[in-house]
Amino acid sequence: MGDRQRSDLDTAHSRGIGSLEDSIRTRGLINPITIDQDYNLIAGGRRLAACKKLGHPSILCRFIEDLDLIERQIIELEENVKRSDLSWRDQVRAVKRLHDLHCEERETWTQRDTADAVGLAYGTVSQILRVAEDLDHPRIEHANSCEQAYNGLKLIDQRRHETVLSSVRDAARHVMTRLHMVASADGTTHLKEMDPLPTRAEPPPSLLNANFLEWAPAYSGPRFNFIHCDFPYGIEFNKGPQGGRDKDARYSDTADVYWTLLECLCTNLDHLMATSAHLMFWFSMEHYTETLAYFAARAPSLQFLRQPLVWTKSDNVGILADPRRRPRNTYETCLMAAREDRPIVKSVANWYSAPTDKRYHPSTKPEPMLRHFMQMFVDGTTRLLDPTCGSGAALRAAESLDAHQVLGLELDLEYYESALIALKSFRTMRQFHSQHRSPP
Repeated sequence: MGDRQRSDLDTAHSRGIGSLEDSIRTRGLINPITIDQDYNLIAGGRRLAACKKLGHPSILCRFIEDLDLIERQIIELEENVKRSDLSWRDQVRAVKRLHDLHCEERETWTQRDTADAVGLAYGTVSQILRVAEDLDHPRIEHANSCEQAYNGLKLIDQRRHETVLSSVRDAARHVMTRLHMVASADGTTHLKEMDPLPTRAEPPPSLLNANFLEWAPAYSGPRFNFIHCDFPYGIEFNKGPQGGRDKDARYSDTADVYWTLLECLCTNLDHLMATSAHLMFWFSMEHYTETLAYFAARAPSLQFLRQPLVWTKSDNVGILADPRRRPRNTYETCLMAAREDRPIVKSVANWYSAPTDKRYHPSTKPEPMLRHFMQMFVDGTTRLLDPTCGSGAALRAAESLDAHQVLGLELDLEYYESALIALKSFRTMRQFHSQHRSPP
């Protein structure tokens, strides 16, 4: 026995051959070992060791000189997969290529056969082949192992599955709303579909100059799986010494406005929000306890984290309610909630520091901060609703993360027009950078 063969057998024993023994005992030896003309083992040390342990007096073998190009590639890949210095990405590519070549050679080849061929557990090979489908996905760009990449893609798969289910439910709900009871001449009743709605060829709008209080009760379209709310806080920040530079704000910030908008959200939640969805809800800590209690009573399907997301204003701009008795408030808080234990896309820090941005709106949240937090919620399946979108910063942040659709409502005409301009400029620049991106 040559040095290569002995080394291969030692490696086979060290890696364990119990599962391979069970497979050969049940199904027989599917793949012969490979030797050269001097009877040195080229590939199949684990199979040889397993057959010896099972007491087989002989084993099927083939000479490498007799193999065609594809079969030699298979053997080379089998050997590469066993290398200890192989990166996890290279191992994924090798196992995927090996599996594909075997499938070309034999229609009945399965993932379990590949697992037996390379000496890996069936579950491991299943994970590897799933990762291979999206190996260049940006969400696993920084993964340190195949298992970590698989877990990241598993969350994406789950969100895609939930999005499909939600779409099916929406379609069924739409069909039911199109049916109505009619009476026949004989006095019996039956369901009849209403006249079809006119079709629209143009894509849905991303911004509407609309009042959420009027729009929400009338909405009957597909539901949203991510809602970003930045209602007026109900603290009258634009009055007296608190207002500062924001006295030109053209919207009311009374407590009545805040609670009215919150009531509208909760009342219409079931036909606005998908059964599997996330919510970001900006609020003032002055209303923290009351806000959580209101949601618990009026929207019990939402499960909130008690710890808020925090934006700290790096330029120290904030509300100074009483300069003689209180510090300046230079942070804002956001509640995070989920429906049906919806998984996040990725985990990020629950605070972010960024300067204020009042170019388009006195209460704009900076895009970098929104993008940081929205990484947890937004991917290619996201349908975002922002009921009071102001400058549209949340829409732009979500689109930068490849959201499938965004929709923002803005009551004030001037703010709405500014948001339209900002969104158009953002999309133009994004398209330009996409077209002129350097190849990897």
